[in-house]
Amino acid sequence: MHVFSGHQPLRVASQIVGVFLLGIAFALLAYAGASVWPVAFAHGLLDAVVVTNRMGRRIEWSPSKAVVMVLATVPVLIYTLLITRRTDR
Repeated sequence: MHVFSGHQPLRVASQIVGVFLLGIAFALLAYAGASVWPVAFAHGLLDAVVVTNRMGRRIEWSPSKAVVMVLATVPVLIYTLLITRRTDR
């Protein structure tokens, strides 16, 4: 729907990939921690950071910004995999 409402296709594609990766990480963290509440708090905190960084700004997307947005989820995925491995033992 974002593409049809005038958003840049590159921006939407990078958001889809980034959110998908974060969704996997959050699901694994909820599973490893046996609770959804820490993950819900992390989700809210992440949303607050993103919204406050964008207040009053129009962000023009480039291929490099799209790649950075997707790669920013990699540390969260690595942390999640480490935590999940530790709790499986």
